[in-house]
Amino acid sequence: MKKILMLILLIMVIFSFLISCSNKSEENTITVQRPSQRNELVFYEEIAKEFTKQTGIKVEFQALPPSPEERLQTIVTAMRSKQKNPDVLWMDVAWVGQVVGANWLAPMKTDVTPFFEGTIKNVLDENNNPYALPMFVDLGMFFYRTDLLEKYNREVPQTWKQLVDTAMYIQQEERAAGNKQFWGYTWTGAQTETLVVYFLEHALSKGTGIYDKNGNINLNTAENREALQTMVDFSLKYNITAPDNYIRGEGETMEFYQTGNVLFQRNWPFVWAIHNSDNSPIKGNVGVALIPKYEGGKNVSGLGGWFWGVSAYSDNKEGAQKWVEFVTSKGIQERLAKELGFFPGRKDIYQNEEILKQYPIFADFEQSLKYAAARPVVPYYSEMARILKEKFNAAISQTLTIEEALKQAQKELEVIEAQYSQN
Repeated sequence: MKKILMLILLIMVIFSFLISCSNKSEENTITVQRPSQRNELVFYEEIAKEFTKQTGIKVEFQALPPSPEERLQTIVTAMRSKQKNPDVLWMDVAWVGQVVGANWLAPMKTDVTPFFEGTIKNVLDENNNPYALPMFVDLGMFFYRTDLLEKYNREVPQTWKQLVDTAMYIQQEERAAGNKQFWGYTWTGAQTETLVVYFLEHALSKGTGIYDKNGNINLNTAENREALQTMVDFSLKYNITAPDNYIRGEGETMEFYQTGNVLFQRNWPFVWAIHNSDNSPIKGNVGVALIPKYEGGKNVSGLGGWFWGVSAYSDNKEGAQKWVEFVTSKGIQERLAKELGFFPGRKDIYQNEEILKQYPIFADFEQSLKYAAARPVVPYYSEMARILKEKFNAAISQTLTIEEALKQAQKELEVIEAQYSQN
């Protein structure tokens, strides 16, 4: 009798398991990572309902922490333990190379022609299938005060030398007129990811960067020393950048420019809408241009943005890919631009007259994309960024010399690269 009861119990357990598997299949649910900002939260909740209505696939969101470093750690933890959830990963463009290198993403067989080549060329496999697609992109941009350039009959600077000359002249005139707090140029000097991007904009304009043509780390070069020296000299030599600039992140840089006491600013596109909002003291007086270049060099704009990718451990890769294709479709990308003011990764959105009228900066953004430069796509990028922003910030704050900063960064990067090469 006891054996019969045990057999019945075993059959019931197996039956319950089969029922649960059947229910999971019928539910056809995917787990999707998403941003934690409130305006984005509402946007994605709405489009998730539309996605479910069209496909029958339910969406469960996994909220990510606000800190980029914590977001990356969430992905790393889930992938190292080979968790089936989340099915869809939400990644900074700088992380994609690291995630691909760890074999944590499944390539998607989908058309990539609608997207800007510069945003996806580093996320394709050997068959041109993308490991990830961009939801929106960011790009380093140069902002200037149209009213002040007109007042002093000056042109928008094309080179860094022209920027220095114009900034020094107008700063001197404004201070002589009584505005003693006026500065010529502000940019993000704090120990953040943007500082790494800003250095690359300078270095790549000179034709160098972190690696040489053979792919070897070659940071401590004459060109890179000159690029970092220029960044230091904006404050130390030319006195057009405030001496406390090394503690300002993107938000603080934006707020400083918003006071109306700065002529030029390097920042991300999000600041344009803020500077032109109804309560802004500089509304209608902010223009956008390409980031200046060095004499004989080229214009470079650092590329940023956020991508969707399908986890290699997902048990519903088909449903996950459908989500990625849905949210990067033309209709959803148009809504992203109109409702959030974000810059989509699709080329066709920038031809939309209604969006161009609502956000004139979109025309400038598309032009700047031609000069976009991605950060290094390497599996150890997070460690690389930590080292570079620490050393660059030390040089800017003058706790290290230019050469000390680059030598130390090169040495530490070589150690990390060697460690990854052994694995």
